[in-house]
Amino acid sequence: MTMTTEAATTAQTGEGSLIAIEETGTTGSAPDPSEDPAFGYRYVRYSIDEAEQQRYAHRSVTTFDHASPDSVLIVPIANHWSPGSWQAVLDMAHTYKQSGADVAVQEIMDRCFAPYDSLGSMRNEAIMKAMEGWDWLVMVDNDVYPEPDALLRLVSRGMPFIAPYVVEPGTGKPLHGPHRQRWTGLQPVRWCVLSMMVIRTNVFNCTGPEFWSNAIGADEGYHFQKLWHYGHSPVIDTEVSVRVGNAPTYPLASLRMDKNDYDEFWNRRRKHLLSRPDRSPINPNDGRVNEHGDYLPFIDPNAADQSGSQAMVTGPDGRKVPVAPKQAAPVAQGAPDGEPAAETPAPQPAKPNMMDPARLAGLAKLATGGGNSDGS
Repeated sequence: MTMTTEAATTAQTGEGSLIAIEETGTTGSAPDPSEDPAFGYRYVRYSIDEAEQQRYAHRSVTTFDHASPDSVLIVPIANHWSPGSWQAVLDMAHTYKQSGADVAVQEIMDRCFAPYDSLGSMRNEAIMKAMEGWDWLVMVDNDVYPEPDALLRLVSRGMPFIAPYVVEPGTGKPLHGPHRQRWTGLQPVRWCVLSMMVIRTNVFNCTGPEFWSNAIGADEGYHFQKLWHYGHSPVIDTEVSVRVGNAPTYPLASLRMDKNDYDEFWNRRRKHLLSRPDRSPINPNDGRVNEHGDYLPFIDPNAADQSGSQAMVTGPDGRKVPVAPKQAAPVAQGAPDGEPAAETPAPQPAKPNMMDPARLAGLAKLATGGGNSDGS
């Protein structure tokens, strides 16, 4: 009987990158040349810095390797934000990024033509995007208000499907079942509200990206039974709570609308769809906004231009780099106010005088073996 053994060494390249080299071999009672690390298998991985290397090493030892360990794709379902919700989600993402792991926030297009008729397609689209290489998928509604450290705390639990503790606004009723008490650690449940879900992406390896069904896209009961069919069930972290702005839409299996209800609902919905997404900061004086008024926590308000926003460009390494403010064009003397001066052609270097006496004398001196061609 043999078992696998692993050892790791670290090297550093001339460019400053760290390389982890894992030595894998086997040991057993019988003599085996593979007991010698020289006979093992190698896994060489480059890291940007020591923190990234430690993340890779921890992942490969505790579970199995991943292209981007602990990376998170946060997918808001549509962009109909309640006031302040966008900032709460961005602050949560920004706090998570401070841990060194990759994180992104990508809104999903609202594809509904009737109430909730395409929620399943939207959630499936989120799954497809996450399966392109993200370790975790986080789906959030547009009315959630998580604390900045909520995502860090939930991911650190290491559960394949985990959700925060959410209660219904106004009533305080827990939005999961069976009901669990606060501050009792991790608790298994049969279902939970879909306001915020943290899911390890490989959960969908067995289901594929077409997990959610349309028309009943808001029905937790059906989909959590489907999840259970594949061997997974949700867990509630009773020590991480997330406030929501609106009461949930209860399962469509029990929600029936007559024509008047439907028309009234859709009129409100249409008005909402035509409204500009509210990504503004909670504090209207907060300078961390771009040219569209979107709150972005990584913007430095002290580097803002005259309009109060800061242009950002993505560098070759994927990082956001501030763009220097554009300078106003000079105004010509005598020109109408606000009109820029006509461009003055850049001065051109004078053409050399090929017959300059000093130059000719220098060439003659050079030809006889002395001096430089400039006449010295």
